[in-house]
Amino acid sequence: MIRYDSILIEFLFSWSLQSINVIESPQLRAIFLMLREELKDTDIPHRTSLRERILEVWNEHLDTLQEEMAVRNNVYSYIQIYNCFL
Repeated sequence: MIRYDSILIEFLFSWSLQSINVIESPQLRAIFLMLREELKDTDIPHRTSLRERILEVWNEHLDTLQEEMAVRNNVYSYIQIYNCFL
């Protein structure tokens, strides 16, 4: 099943951080339901669950960034130690 929350997050950010409240629009929800017949209104997340998902994605991104920075920092330290012996 497609992650509707991921698609909605992309939608919100593609509109220059339009208010997350747009997901509560009955017209937008009707469009989703019209485009996907098997979709139920309960399948479409509301702003609170979207907000939580945005924070999850953000925290995952920060964790990845922190790991990448730690690796780069270790490499930089090894280069400095190596250069001391030259």
